[in-house]
Amino acid sequence: MKFNFVNIVSYNKQKKLKKMRISITQNNAKLLHLFKLSSCTSLLFTVLFLSSCQKEEKETNQELKNSQNSSIPVSDGSTYKATVLGPKLKNPFQIDTMRKAFKFLTGVQCNLPITHRYVRFLPNNQSEYDSLKKDKEMELYEIPFDHQILELGDYYQSPGIPIEQITWQYTVLPISKPLPNFVTYEVLDNLFIPTEQNLNQCNTSTSVDEIERKTFEMTNNLDEYMNNELDNKTNTNSTSTTKRAVRYNPFGQINTTNTQLGTVSVRNVKVRSRRWFNISKTWTNNTGNFFINERYRGRVHIDLEFTNNNATIRGIRGARIWQIADAVDVEVGEFRNRNMENISFTIINSNNVKSETKRRWMSAAACNALEEYRDLATFNNIATPPSDLNIWLTTEITVNDAGSAPMLKKLANTSQINQLMTLKLVATGNVTFAAIKVILEQFPPDISYGYNTTNTNNLLSDQIAELFYHEFAHASHYSQVGNNYWAIYIGYILANNGYGNINTNGSARIEISEGWADYVGHSFAHARYGVNHSNIRNPGGPINNTFRILIDQFGVRPINFPFNSGGAMHDMTDVVELNGAIRDEVQTYTMQEIFDALQNNIVSVPQFRDEVLMRNNFKEQLPMGVLFGDYGF
Repeated sequence: MKFNFVNIVSYNKQKKLKKMRISITQNNAKLLHLFKLSSCTSLLFTVLFLSSCQKEEKETNQELKNSQNSSIPVSDGSTYKATVLGPKLKNPFQIDTMRKAFKFLTGVQCNLPITHRYVRFLPNNQSEYDSLKKDKEMELYEIPFDHQILELGDYYQSPGIPIEQITWQYTVLPISKPLPNFVTYEVLDNLFIPTEQNLNQCNTSTSVDEIERKTFEMTNNLDEYMNNELDNKTNTNSTSTTKRAVRYNPFGQINTTNTQLGTVSVRNVKVRSRRWFNISKTWTNNTGNFFINERYRGRVHIDLEFTNNNATIRGIRGARIWQIADAVDVEVGEFRNRNMENISFTIINSNNVKSETKRRWMSAAACNALEEYRDLATFNNIATPPSDLNIWLTTEITVNDAGSAPMLKKLANTSQINQLMTLKLVATGNVTFAAIKVILEQFPPDISYGYNTTNTNNLLSDQIAELFYHEFAHASHYSQVGNNYWAIYIGYILANNGYGNINTNGSARIEISEGWADYVGHSFAHARYGVNHSNIRNPGGPINNTFRILIDQFGVRPINFPFNSGGAMHDMTDVVELNGAIRDEVQTYTMQEIFDALQNNIVSVPQFRDEVLMRNNFKEQLPMGVLFGDYGF
């Protein structure tokens, strides 16, 4: 296989500008990586292809493992393994079956209504698929609902459809919801999903339990329906033991591993439950606990999606380029009866950055970092990031970890950004590039994180969190300054293939934004991790090189690194200055006062200094001048 190379300017966690040579496959090209923005937000569109035939390294001989109390094996994510289905099952909720069961139980011929449709969609292109995914009323699954599941893998591809093409998408829709007219679909069954309300229309006393039990018996699914437990009933005359169907509410806790803090909860992750055509969803709380209001009998399928009102975390999955539109998901398992109560599931880490295990662990880290950031931002009275962010995770941008905050979803209607996307993506004439532009237009990233790193220290939990806090601080800044400010900011980075230097026209805007993000990223990382950090430690105690001390050691800005205003912002709020090269007698400012001064007319550090003084009655004016002067502003 032949390779071409592109030079990419990036800015890594060690804060050294580097040029890296990134290999691009010519054969079986499947993916274009649209831009590169460094950990200090340097946007650079890149052309990067993935080989669809590349195999991921196996970490373990065990491809499938039992997930907690799951009744079937579940992939551990170390290899990209397909879900294995068993035989097709007869549908107990099919409308004719339900009507026959009702007549058998009551002797009444009642024309039970169709309440839902069991539908599958086959999008012909990325635009159709993306439009389906944007419909929040539809819960789409790749796995058909009327098949036995033998093993839960990392994906399911319908037979006969190549892996790089969009597969069938299954869902159940209420009869009142119109079917979309822009995509190929097939109504697989008309359904009656019984409730006590819709059964009462025929003026009989038949219950949901009774009619379901009969239809499951008629379709040879009674064993799956029945709860195989003995329920001891006691009355005043005698004790009898009978078998009956019992319903359960799935509940439990979702955790993940943290390299510094041990096991921690996963906050605000979407939990889906499905038994046949009964689908419910909820989100974990701040302790990772979830409770599904729907009550189930028999078996229930549980999975996670990294999506909530604050953000959707999307991952790029090799040949399945169309899945960029999907939230990263995790199969938790299939649980029967009492095992669906008190589910305990932990998202583990992996040394293989290309594995599904690592992607899911990174998604959990991103999900938690955003919730932690929002809490800390609220506590410090600064704006939280906009809601409904698109967060992209990828291993294919560079060989060093790097983050970005282009806010492209929020800027999607900005003509400058659309022109740049067209120029960078479509001008090549490659049809794959055009497909990526469609994805960009519908799901453009606000935050991205490239985590394919040769420095494993940078994929420790506190380092990941600090980088995410940094990018979310950019998003807070964007919330205050708006589209025009951010479009100019991105335009500068594109025009200069990165940051430029302190003599580059327009770099002063970069110094403000990056300084703010550095200040907040380090401050919040210290608040979260304190002495439980992974920074290189010097002899003398565990507190050395905390994130607070690292930013305290910022000094005079170098010509090629316009970020050290973050050190000055930190020094405005701290008490003791540890850097002897900087004279710091300023200590009464707050993060809120700093943020409030970052208005859309502030495009240089001197302007910021003057604005924050004016807004705060010129307190500590003389030491402020000395402080910013020592930093080189």
